[in-house]
Amino acid sequence: MGVEKAEERDQRIEALVSELGRLEDHLRALQQNASIILQEINEIKIAKEALEGIKKYSVEDVLISIDRRGHVYLKGSVSSRDIVLAHIGGEYLAEVSIDDAMKILDDKESELRKALETLNQEMNEVAQLYERLQNTLAALLAEREKSSTK
Repeated sequence: MGVEKAEERDQRIEALVSELGRLEDHLRALQQNASIILQEINEIKIAKEALEGIKKYSVEDVLISIDRRGHVYLKGSVSSRDIVLAHIGGEYLAEVSIDDAMKILDDKESELRKALETLNQEMNEVAQLYERLQNTLAALLAEREKSSTK
């Protein structure tokens, strides 16, 4: 094998290693985004369960969590069980009925599930490309090993 061909192969190996590193980073970022979306879907599920509880039970005194993990609570009273404040986008909240709040949450959940599906498809595509590049790299490394033992 000529020196030029060996140098070209080594350059391809370096390029493949670099590209594999970029793909790993991209895949990690996609996985993190998927995890965030799954957490948000779980938060919506919790909110929907809470709204169902408000509709079913006639409790006036409640504990209100100040944080997502439930480290601190406030004692509160439910003044209206028919109207809640719902996040409607941006920095805005609106007073809506519980049924309308459920629709808002359903719509958000649907959007998140679509985004998750898109992310999963992209992760599959990146994983397949990663595998193909790994196979190409393995073949080039085997070729280099074979030529160096001659």
